[in-house]
Amino acid sequence: MAAEPNPPKLHGDFESARRSSSSVDVIVHFTTSPNEKLHALVARFGGELLHELTLIDSAAYRIPAKKLAQLAARPEVSDIALDQIVSTTPSSMSAAVLVRGD
Repeated sequence: MAAEPNPPKLHGDFESARRSSSSVDVIVHFTTSPNEKLHALVARFGGELLHELTLIDSAAYRIPAKKLAQLAARPEVSDIALDQIVSTTPSSMSAAVLVRGD
């Protein structure tokens, strides 16, 4: 059976998350800076605020995976991405050193 495509505003590998009853950590990018009204909106979908990321008009939440598509359909939401650990690779570190000239 082919994997169901993500709704347009969902970015990342949500396939296994959508089939489970668990919650996932996500970054919700809003059309404006996060505020109490937007936090309340996410809370109505079962979301729990973890961190505000106001510099990028976003906030990190833990939310039931089954509610993501409904939240993404809201006009206040630009997109939703899985909150994942980001790390550098040796090649990107080398490039950084070359740019700085060290």
